[in-house]
Amino acid sequence: LYTIKFEMDVLESFAVEDDLATFLDDNYNAETYANSIIALSSVAQTLQALQVGVEKLDTALEQHVSEHYEDLINQATGMDILEESLAIVKTRINQLQRSMGTIKKRLSEPYHQMSTRTLQLSRLQKCCDVLRRVTRIQYLTKRLKQQLEGGVKEITKTSQTFSELQYLYGDGDLAGIDVIDRDLEWVMEARVNMENQAQQLLSQGLSSLNQNQTSSALQVFNSIGTLREVVTTHIETTCTSIQEGLNSALHGKLEQSFSGVAPGGVSLGSTAASRASLWSCLDKWSTQITAQYNQMHVLHRTLGRRRDTASHRTLLEECEVTPIQTFVSAVHSALQEELRNVNSAAKQALNLEYPKALRLVMSLWAHFGEKLGVEGLENVELPKTNVREVLTTFQCTYLARSLNRLLDPVNMAFSGKGVPSQAEMEGLVRAMVSEVTAARGDQELKKLSSSNVVKAVRDVLNKCEGLFYHGSSVNDISSDPNQHHVRNIQVREGH
Repeated sequence: LYTIKFEMDVLESFAVEDDLATFLDDNYNAETYANSIIALSSVAQTLQALQVGVEKLDTALEQHVSEHYEDLINQATGMDILEESLAIVKTRINQLQRSMGTIKKRLSEPYHQMSTRTLQLSRLQKCCDVLRRVTRIQYLTKRLKQQLEGGVKEITKTSQTFSELQYLYGDGDLAGIDVIDRDLEWVMEARVNMENQAQQLLSQGLSSLNQNQTSSALQVFNSIGTLREVVTTHIETTCTSIQEGLNSALHGKLEQSFSGVAPGGVSLGSTAASRASLWSCLDKWSTQITAQYNQMHVLHRTLGRRRDTASHRTLLEECEVTPIQTFVSAVHSALQEELRNVNSAAKQALNLEYPKALRLVMSLWAHFGEKLGVEGLENVELPKTNVREVLTTFQCTYLARSLNRLLDPVNMAFSGKGVPSQAEMEGLVRAMVSEVTAARGDQELKKLSSSNVVKAVRDVLNKCEGLFYHGSSVNDISSDPNQHHVRNIQVREGH
């Protein structure tokens, strides 16, 4: 505060003097000031004023020092004490740094030793692990050779050995070890041979519907990690063959039977031989589908009953497949696709014998359903599809033709004015019985065919009603029957 007051008093005294006020300007420039003094030719006066100002400043400084001598001495003493404190702190810091260096040296050496020992131990563990794996691989390779001599009987144990070998080989980190590389090629060849044997065993097991053989083959593929791929490929191949077989039956082999026109312009597709060829091919396809479904049934059931030894999940869950549902859906899709695009000749044959086509399809679905509900398939349900929809077009055409077959004899029998003969009426009855008989085995089709028969019967009744004579002569029953009586009796009794 004293210093600030001193500065304010001195500067205020300088500010009132023109010669000294210039030095208080913030924009003061020595050269500019000197040039202005020289230009005014007032150098002597300016020097004198400056000398006076310097003397005033010296006087003010001496007075300030004399008045605040003790304060200045105290401040100087405080600076000395501060310097001594700083020196002490610096010394202690240096001591602390030396101590930290000593501690660092004492800790770094054990740390480096521990790091070195840890690295050595890690490498030793890896070396021991490699030695154990190599020893185990040699033992398993020797055991594998003995198991391969047992053939298919030992194939399950052989696959387990391969599984362990596959785990021990790892990601190829044992490459370069001569004792391993020497047998690796042989092991790979043996694995391929075992996979081929397992594939043959699976095919034999499914073909003969042998669950034991199928289970053994599936266990082999599960052990070597290819179960999902094998099962998925088998299902896809089977589903593809469904449509290929139906296409061959309807569009391939049958085109030769249904091509061309017979003498008189009659299509060969309408002949009994051509229709027999069609139904022979479709029966073979149906037999094939039944056999394939039985195989899918065995596959699905076996996958659902066997479990993986590691995860304890069923093999069906491991594969994430549904063989039965997938197969039935594929059959339904194949029927939809192929019957929608069937050629005209085969379509004509299917229209003529729709009941037979319906029985063929419904028998397949009946077979699909009756195989469920056994152990391992308790929760399996068939896809919810209306299989009749694939035959709707043929059903409509068949029913229309069925109605025509019933009405045509009626129209022919009542074409004249006379009463139909006994033979004509029997022909009508035979036609009705034939249509109902053709629909046997399916209640819905029988119901629709019976509806056509009812329409034909109604048509007969209407036509018979038209043959009745309603004149007054028929009311006379006291005398012998006249011709009108006889006619009405004949119509009533269905002569």
